[in-house]
Amino acid sequence: MSAQAVTLDDDKTLSAIRSVLTEPAEVAAPVPKIERETRIRSTIDPQPTAAVAAEAPADAKPSLVERVRGITFRPSRKMVLLGVVAMLVVLRPHVFVIGAIVALFIIGGAFAVFGGDAVWGGAMRCFTRFANIAPTRAARLAKRMDTFALRWDALLDRFPDGSVDGLYLPNFQAQTKADEHHAAVMSERLARMQSSAQA
Repeated sequence: MSAQAVTLDDDKTLSAIRSVLTEPAEVAAPVPKIERETRIRSTIDPQPTAAVAAEAPADAKPSLVERVRGITFRPSRKMVLLGVVAMLVVLRPHVFVIGAIVALFIIGGAFAVFGGDAVWGGAMRCFTRFANIAPTRAARLAKRMDTFALRWDALLDRFPDGSVDGLYLPNFQAQTKADEHHAAVMSERLARMQSSAQA
C-alpha cells in the first residue's frame, strides 16, 4: 500500500467526520406536554352542584378506579401486631415452638413444685394489682377468663377424679369480689377501732 493511498483514506475519513460535525442537527419532533393530576385528593363537597348532577346520568355506576379510590383502610394497632406475630410464626417457627415448650415446662414445674393453690394465688395477686391500675380492663379480662375457665373446667371434668385437681382454674370474678369484700370488712374494722380509740 502506498503512502498516497493511505492519505486518501485518511482524507475521506476526516471529511466524513467534518461533514457530520458541521451538518445542522435535525430538529426532533416536539414532545407533547403531559398534564399530570396531583396525587393528593382534594376535599370533595358531599353535595354535588346542580350542574354536575345534571351532567351525570342517574343510573351511572362509579368506575372501578373510583371505587378503589373510595376505599379507605387503616389497620388498627391490634391488626398490625397480629400481622407481625403471624409473620414471625411463618418466618421463625422454631422460636415459637421452642418458646411454647419452655413455657409449658415452666408452668408444669411451677405446679409440681409449689402446688396449684400457690400458683393460682400468685396469679390472683398479679390480677389484683392489674385491677388497681386499670379496673375497667380488669373487669373485661375477668369476664373473658371466667368464660375460658368454664370451658377448661368442662374439659378437665372428663378426666378421672383426683388426677387433675390442681389444674382447675379459679373463679376470677368471685375471687375479685371476695377480695373487695375482705377489703371492705377490714376498713370497717379499722374504722371501728379508730372510733373506739377516740372515744
